[in-house]
Amino acid sequence: MWRWVAAVALVLGLLSSACSPLTAVESDQLDGPGELNNSSQLNNPSQPPDRAGPRKDLVFPPSRDVDAVLRQQNDGSAPPGKPVRLGRPGFSFSRDGYKFRDLPINQAPVVMNRVTSLKDTGPHDAQGVRVYRLGGKVYDHPNFQANYGLENIDAYRLTKNTAYLDRAKAQAQRLIDRRVESRGAWYYPYGFDFRLNGNPDETMRAPWYSGLAQGKVLLFFSRLAEATGEAKWRQAADRTFASFLNAPSTTAPWVVSVDSRGLLWLVEYPLGTPRESDLVFNGHMSAIFGLWQYYRLSKNDSALALFDGAVTTMNRHRVTVRVPRGRSMYDLKHESVAANKYHNLHIEQFVQLWRMTGAAEFVRFADILRDDNPSPVFDEPRTIDFEPGVQVGYNFDIPTGDLLGQKRLTLHEATTGTTIRRMRIKGRGVYYRVATGPLTGLWVPEKPGRVMLRGPVAEVGYRANRTGAFLGRQTYIGTKYDADGKLVDTRTVVVPSQQPAPFDRTAWIDGSVHALIADGPLEGYWVPTSGMKLD
Repeated sequence: MWRWVAAVALVLGLLSSACSPLTAVESDQLDGPGELNNSSQLNNPSQPPDRAGPRKDLVFPPSRDVDAVLRQQNDGSAPPGKPVRLGRPGFSFSRDGYKFRDLPINQAPVVMNRVTSLKDTGPHDAQGVRVYRLGGKVYDHPNFQANYGLENIDAYRLTKNTAYLDRAKAQAQRLIDRRVESRGAWYYPYGFDFRLNGNPDETMRAPWYSGLAQGKVLLFFSRLAEATGEAKWRQAADRTFASFLNAPSTTAPWVVSVDSRGLLWLVEYPLGTPRESDLVFNGHMSAIFGLWQYYRLSKNDSALALFDGAVTTMNRHRVTVRVPRGRSMYDLKHESVAANKYHNLHIEQFVQLWRMTGAAEFVRFADILRDDNPSPVFDEPRTIDFEPGVQVGYNFDIPTGDLLGQKRLTLHEATTGTTIRRMRIKGRGVYYRVATGPLTGLWVPEKPGRVMLRGPVAEVGYRANRTGAFLGRQTYIGTKYDADGKLVDTRTVVVPSQQPAPFDRTAWIDGSVHALIADGPLEGYWVPTSGMKLD
C-alpha cells in the first residue's frame, strides 16, 4: 500500500513540485507521473537526482502490444489544424463558487524564477527531449517533457535567450507527435507499466494516462502559447483541455471522474473504473494548476467551471486530508499517510490554491498542516541552545514511536549542539536528533526556554502578502536573525490604533508562530502572530 519515494525520484521525476535534488530518501509514496522537489515543491525539476534508482517491482517494460492498443484508442477525431470546438463537460459536479484570481508570473504555479543550465545533464535523446530509460530502452515521459518545457520557458522569460525557447518547443512537439486523439481531445500516453502500491493487481498497463500529466501538459502548452503567441500551441492547449471534458470510458482514455458525493476528481491514476482508481490529493491539486493556467489563456467558461469544481473537492476534503499532529493523507482510496515530502508538497499546494483563488481558508489550512508535522530534515546543521539543568535524551523506534531507552545529563552551564533533524515523533511531540554536543545521537524534546533551535524554523513562504493587522494600544517587538539563526537586531514599536501589518512568511521561533512583516515600521522583522489579527 505504500509507494516509494526513492523510485519516484528517478522513475517518474517528480515534480514540483516543485520540483532539485531531494535531501533524503524516504520509503513511502511513489507518484508515477511525478511531483517532488527542492526548496519549492511546486517548481518541479524536469529530472530526478541521479543517485536515486528505480525499484524493479514498480516499473516494468510494457506487458502488451502498446502500438496495437494506441491504434485502437486513436479515433482520429482531432488532427492538428482542425478547428477546435470545445463544449461543456459531459458530467455534472458540485461547485462552491471559487473564482479565478490572476497572478503575476512569479506567483503562478510551477514557476521556478531561476535560469536552468544550457548544458542538459538530464536524460534526453538526440533531439534534446526528456526521456526515461528502462531495461536498455528509451521511453517518452509526458510529465518529464512538460516539466522541462516549463523550466525552459521560465529561463527564456528571464534571459530572452531563444535557445531556451527552442528547447521548450522541442518538448512540446514531441508531446504533439505522440498524442492519442480520442473524442476530440489529445491524451499523452506512458509507454511502460507501473504498479500502484507495488501491487501486481493494481498495474497501470502501457499505454496509460494520468490526470496529473494531462494537467501539467495543459499548463505547459498554455504558457507556451502565451510566451509565443503562436496558434499552434494554443490549439494544443485547447485539445489538451478537451481531455478534461470527457467522461470515463471502458475503451477510451479518461482522466476525470465524479464521485458519489458529486465531487469532481482529476484522477492521477485512472485504473479501470473510477471506483477502482486511486484518488491522490497532490496529483489532483497539480492538475488544478493546469486548469487555472488554461483559463488565464482562454477565458473559457468550462475551464472556470472545472477549476471551481476541482478546488471545491479540496475544500470539502480538508478534514480528510488532515491528520492532527501527524502527516497528511496521501490518497483517498487506500487512506495511506503521506511521506514527509508529500506532506510538505500539500502545504505548498494549499498555499498555491490560496494564491489562485484568494480564499483564505486554504492558506490557513496550509499553516495548520505545517504545525501538525514539521519538515524533518534541514539543508544545513542548525544550532540548538541547551539551558543548564537536567536534560534527557531518548532513543525511539521511529516507525512506531516506542521508547527504546533514555539518558539523563546535568548541564552546569548553557551550551550548544547541532541537529539536521527536527520532527514529530509518532504519538509524541517535536524532537531534535542531536548531531553534536550534549546527548549526541539521541532525540531531545523541543522545549521553549530549555531546548530550542535558534532562529526561524518550519517556515512557510507565501510568495505574496497575506493580510494582517497590529491591534491598537499594543507594543510589538520585532526580531531579526542571521543565516545561522543568531539574533542580530530587535525593534520595539508602540501601535496607538489598529494598522495594517502585511506579511509574506511565517515560522516557528522560540516555540511560537511568528510572521515576517512585509511593510511598515517593522518591515523585515519577525513578530509573534499571537498579538496580531490575521486573514
